This record gives sequence, C-alpha cells and structure tokens, in this order.
Amino acid sequence: MTNAVARSSDDKVHVDMTPMIDIVFQLLVFFALTLNVVEAEGDFRIRMPMTGGLNSDRALPPLRLELSANEGGGLQALRLNQQPLADFAELRRRMVDCVQDVKDSPLASELEVEIASDPDLRYEFMIAAITAISGDRTADGRLVPLIERIKFASQK
Repeated sequence: MTNAVARSSDDKVHVDMTPMIDIVFQLLVFFALTLNVVEAEGDFRIRMPMTGGLNSDRALPPLRLELSANEGGGLQALRLNQQPLADFAELRRRMVDCVQDVKDSPLASELEVEIASDPDLRYEFMIAAITAISGDRTADGRLVPLIERIKFASQK
C-alpha cells in the first residue's frame, strides 16, 4: 500500500511555462510593431452651449451659421450671419476670407463660429459644415486649419 501512495506522488505532471511565456512575448512584440496610429477623427475644439445663457468677453462677435432642414432631414438652407450661402464650398471660401482678414491680428485665435441647426437635420450635413469651418487639406495631404473654435447654439 505504501508503494501505491509513493507511486501516485511520483506521477505528478510538471508543466514547463517557458514556451507559453515566449509565445506571449512574441505576440506582444508583433502587435506593438504592427500598430498603426492614425490621426483622430473628429478632433475639433467644440464648446457645447451653457445652460444659463451665453456670456462672452471676446472682442470678436462669433460668426453664426444656421442650417435649416427640410422634411426629410436634408439641407434646405445654409446661412452665415443671415446671408444665404449656396453650398459648403462657398462656406469654406467665406471662412478662408475671415481667417485672412484677421491673420496678422492677435484676435486670429479668437475667431469662433456658432452653429444653429434644426434638430431634424441629418448628421452628414452637420459634419460637412464643421469640416468646411475647421480646415482644409492641400493637394499633398497637409491640414490647413481655419477656425478651431466651434460652439453650438442651444435649442429653443
């Protein structure tokens, strides 16, 4: 009987963890080397509306962009400071003009656009407006920033 007990204690299986640790480190190195870091999408400096009203100490009044939606959620009208615009390309041209007007001024960093939109407007039109306001890419892929300060008007 003592022989059977001794035999069961000798039958223990010893698992060597070295190969498993090697594989884990190889996978870790593989994923670290193949990681593709891309520019964050939608990295805009956007200020949401305050609940108690808007108090601003800025020297420049904000530009107000109004987006009106039709019944299907499409873009019906696009207005910048109550002036109608034909499309987002014209909006981008107006933003470029605004930036050029104050380019050498210390107020250049204070330019701000306030966006007021219908709640039924489709998301794609809001993103197109933000893209037209915030910057443009050149032919070689460089980002040319326009206006970085964007805020949303509170819904009434």
